[in-house]
Amino acid sequence: MNRSAIISVVTVVLDDVLALEKTIQSVLSQNLQTLEFIVVDGGSTDGTLEVIKRFQSRIDYWISEPDRGPYDAMNKGLFKATGDWVIFLNSGDRFADPMVLSRIFSQDMNNADIIYGDSIADYGRFRFIRKAGPPTGLWKDMVFSHQSVIIRTSIIQEDGFQLQYKIGADYEMVMRLFLSGKRFYYFPEPISITEAFGISHRHMFSSGREHYRILRSMKTLTFKEKKYHLDKLFFLSVISAFYRFIPKSLYLSIIKKINHKNLVTL
Repeated sequence: MNRSAIISVVTVVLDDVLALEKTIQSVLSQNLQTLEFIVVDGGSTDGTLEVIKRFQSRIDYWISEPDRGPYDAMNKGLFKATGDWVIFLNSGDRFADPMVLSRIFSQDMNNADIIYGDSIADYGRFRFIRKAGPPTGLWKDMVFSHQSVIIRTSIIQEDGFQLQYKIGADYEMVMRLFLSGKRFYYFPEPISITEAFGISHRHMFSSGREHYRILRSMKTLTFKEKKYHLDKLFFLSVISAFYRFIPKSLYLSIIKKINHKNLVTL
């Protein structure tokens, strides 16, 4: 049993006063006594710091200073983590429910290095479940949300996130762990609720291109794999251009229709 395992939750934020509090409330509502909460702020000036100070008695460590981007901030939190496991929950994102970490760590995780699960994509007007794919599919892309990935702190704390990647450092880390033979465990429930329109969503083509660059640096690609990614990049370039010229309401309607089978109640 893993009831005594300490779980470090790292939240990074920059000028997100309206969304940060719901993330903090979600973390603090977890029914888990062995939880460490770390907040890294990039030097906000919009009132975010006041929100952090309001909850500082229940935050184990926080800092507010300029950084070199979200992965630099995530590294700062990672290097301060003292837990056995670590999960990165962005400002605005939440845990799926107050019991999810308790359900995960009521199971024997001694043979796991990485725990991954489903996520719920929140588009404001609707939500749908994004089913996690198996790590064998990582050659195609990030097959689960990093907010729904819990990693043994000891296996990533030395190297952290690679800052040369501005959008895909989380993908590089997970791919690195997979290729090194680390053990993945699938938890068949949503772990997190993630806000849509994040960096990788807003820059789909750039994200796909960086993921392809990461993949090529880590393994020799077959003809099939190269063709898959080149076709995908062409598709993403078309979709990105298309989205720039249609109203957001139409864009949301298309996403809702595509994912209608996985919609969940708000």
